[in-house]
Amino acid sequence: MSEGICELDGNVIDTNIDYPTYGNEEDDKPKQVQCQWWKRPSGIAAVSLGLLCVLLLVRIIGLSVHYGAIGHQYFTERDNLQTNYNNLTKERDQLQFSYKNMTEERNQLQSERDKLQRERYELQSERDKLPSERDKLKSERDKLQSERDSFLHVFGKSNYYVSMERNNWEYANQDCLKRGAKLVIINNQKEQKFLISLNIHTWIGLTDSEAEGTWRWVDGTPLTTAYWGEKEPNSGGDKNKDEDCAGINNFWYSDPVKKWNDFTCNTQLNWICEKVNY
Repeated sequence: MSEGICELDGNVIDTNIDYPTYGNEEDDKPKQVQCQWWKRPSGIAAVSLGLLCVLLLVRIIGLSVHYGAIGHQYFTERDNLQTNYNNLTKERDQLQFSYKNMTEERNQLQSERDKLQRERYELQSERDKLPSERDKLKSERDKLQSERDSFLHVFGKSNYYVSMERNNWEYANQDCLKRGAKLVIINNQKEQKFLISLNIHTWIGLTDSEAEGTWRWVDGTPLTTAYWGEKEPNSGGDKNKDEDCAGINNFWYSDPVKKWNDFTCNTQLNWICEKVNY
C-alpha cells in the first residue's frame, strides 16, 4: 500500500486518514489537494546494503592483509638491507685496514730499496776507486821493496840505503834521520872504496856550514881523514860562493879513492843513509 503526504489549501494532511465531508461546506468549490508519494524500502534494498557492507568489510580485511604483508616484506627487506650495510661497513673497514698495512709495507719496501740503491752506489764508487788504490799500493809496495833492497848494501857493521831520487843536502839529511839512520859518515879508506863501488853521485854527511873551512860530520865529529878530489874543496873557485856541503863525484877525478867534492847545498844529488848495527 502506498503511503504519502498531501497538502490541502496549504495544510498538510495524512492520506492514511479518512476525512469526513460536511454539508455546509461549499461543495461546488473544488478543493486543491497536492500529494507527495514515497515507498518504504523493500527487503532487496536491505539485502543489497548488507552485501555492500560485507563487501566493504572484506575489502578492508583484504587491504589490511595486503598491507600487512607489504609491511612485513618492507621490514624484512629493511633488516636485510641493514645487515648488508653492516657487512659492507665491516668489509670497508677491513679493506681500509688492509690498505693501510699495504701502504706501510710499500713505504718500508721503498725505504729499503732506496737504502740498497745507496749502498750499491757506494759499493760501485768504492769499486771504481779500487784500481787506482791498487796501483797506488803497488807503487808504494815497489818503492818499499826498492828501499828494502837498497838497505841490503851491507859493509862492515853498517847497512846502507841508497836513494832513488835527488834533492838538496838538508832534505837528504832529514830523510836519513826519519829512517833512523844518518847521512853516511866515512871512517876509513875501505868504506870509501865501498861507496865508490856503488857508482852513484851522492851526498855524504859532511858540511862546513857552521864555520867556513871547518868540516864536520853530521854526528858533530870533526873531519880527520879526507878523500877530497884534486884541488878540492875550492868553493868552485869563487870566494864569494858558498859550497858548504860535501858529496862523492865518481866522474870528475882520476884518482880511484879521492872523489870528494864541495857543492852548494841546494845542488840536487842522490844520497846514502848509513845505519850502524851495534
